[in-house]
Amino acid sequence: MENRKWIREGMQDMPVIDTHEHLETEAARMAGRKDFIGLYMTHYASTDVLIAGLPPEKMALLQGGRLDVQEKWAILKPYWELCRNTTYFRALQRASIDLFGITQLDDDTCLQLNAAFLQCSRPGWYRQILKDICHIRYCVLDDLFIESPGDIKPPDQEFYRESAKYDLFLDLGEGTSAAELMGAYHRSFSTLKEYVRLLGDTVQTAKRERGIVALKSAIAYQRTILFENASFSAAESAFDRIMRGEALSGAERKPLQDYLMHELLGTAADLALPFQIHAGLQEGTGFDLRESRPANLISLFRQHPGVRFDVFHTGYPYGYELAAICKQFPNVWADLCWVHVISQEYAVRVLEEMLEVLPSNKILGFGGDYIFVEGTYAHLQFAKENIAEALSNRIDKGRLDKADALGLAKRLLHDNAEVLFGE
Repeated sequence: MENRKWIREGMQDMPVIDTHEHLETEAARMAGRKDFIGLYMTHYASTDVLIAGLPPEKMALLQGGRLDVQEKWAILKPYWELCRNTTYFRALQRASIDLFGITQLDDDTCLQLNAAFLQCSRPGWYRQILKDICHIRYCVLDDLFIESPGDIKPPDQEFYRESAKYDLFLDLGEGTSAAELMGAYHRSFSTLKEYVRLLGDTVQTAKRERGIVALKSAIAYQRTILFENASFSAAESAFDRIMRGEALSGAERKPLQDYLMHELLGTAADLALPFQIHAGLQEGTGFDLRESRPANLISLFRQHPGVRFDVFHTGYPYGYELAAICKQFPNVWADLCWVHVISQEYAVRVLEEMLEVLPSNKILGFGGDYIFVEGTYAHLQFAKENIAEALSNRIDKGRLDKADALGLAKRLLHDNAEVLFGE
């Protein structure tokens, strides 16, 4: 306990590089002016409420603006009681206590929390949280809120670095139309070779003009992350059918997607850009975890040794599998983004094992993975607690010299990411 407290205190003002965020812009946050329930139910905690039994149509009411906060609380209250034990909900409680001074959410404090929340939703709030309190040098930002590729603009460099996602190119014929891409990039294509050239040129332009520091794929939300070696002719056949307006099944589109992923990774290698990829648990309900386990990525790791893969979420719940994979591939990093608010118990256990198995430079200790900054704050507090506990446990077991603890913590929270993203 003494070691854990000492390590935790030593991390208080430590600089942090946040490997993964979805934060909406402060301007959008201020314009939206959601009540605290509307924002808290944006993601994560909403999943717990749904699996606890709230009908989806009532979740839409919690997230929307038709009801006032008291009406929303009447709906949420029984589910808050059911879910308050989960880490997602404890993160919301932590933010409510530390940032807004509300220690217990009930009928009496609901309006107090909302008033404090709205008062803090002002220009400068992001700086106060991310810089003054969390000491985050920058967040690696996923462009989640981009509705059209033509709308992408460089994020504020004081707070963020961009990780560019090109799943829309792989999603041609399903979520993305050829006309949409041609319009966004002001370039036509009719053959697969032209399409691949556009993809490569687009990534190069993003690095040159927007200073992207990584590429990102969250295609695990749409399909298996097992990518095979599709031939050019198989990919071309699928591409030509899509361009003729045919509706292809997922299995019929897979050769094209597989081929394009290999092309995208080739570009990542050429431009020395790390490749962030989602593995393991998906946010929401109804997904098949077997399709997103880290072992499905082994063929990519093997065939693209020049690409530095940043594997997200330790592939939860397959973190031990990922540790073994990282043990075999110099080009693979394990990232604990999201993990500390999925399960603190798991985060401590998997981090202890990874510190036992892997060189310490191969572990990325924190990525908030939130849409709202209050979540980032709470997540970082949990991350620091978990890192302190894991390091303290190793000291107590005689497996770590106490003098090395804070250096390791800084490596996990800052230095490893600094090297990976080249900052």
